Amino acid sequence: TWKTKTLGTNARRFWDNFRYREPQLEPVVLDDLECAELAELYPTLKPRYDALPLNVMRADICRVLAVYFFGGYYKDLDVDWRRPLVEWVDPSDGIVYGWEDDEHVCQWFFAARPGDPCLRNILQQITNLIANTSAIDFNKNVEAVIDITGPGVWTDALQGCPFKPKYNFTQMRLLNVHHAYASAQW
Repeated sequence: TWKTKTLGTNARRFWDNFRYREPQLEPVVLDDLECAELAELYPTLKPRYDALPLNVMRADICRVLAVYFFGGYYKDLDVDWRRPLVEWVDPSDGIVYGWEDDEHVCQWFFAARPGDPCLRNILQQITNLIANTSAIDFNKNVEAVIDITGPGVWTDALQGCPFKPKYNFTQMRLLNVHHAYASAQW
């Protein structure tokens, strides 16, 4: 997801590298307007989505919506492959995700089929959690985004998923992909 369809220099570098390494895939960048349109498709989400105080929270939700409705792979723009997907992702898996750290599952790379029930569970938990975010002081509670729309809610929601995390921290961060966290510097 990105604010507009025009990528900056750093984002374009990651995009071009992905297209070079995975020429069989057709990457798509969803802008803010397209994300808002996806939010309209999920029951009761849109007014809560619009009321969120931070864009990062809407981006967190958009990634789940996109894969939930269309299926496929999601990766943050600042994620590079260490190995081609064909070498480590089995397309027959229902949902593919791994550990970001010792505490949270990763949400900067995942894959699933359209309508995946595990993703639906994430969306439902987020929808419930964002019913009233006006009472939260995000300046004082920096973990709130992680817990409400980020890796915290993913970890909680995926506990009931029949597909467990396939990749540990080392596989996710060092062997298969590299997350540069560059967006924090853009």
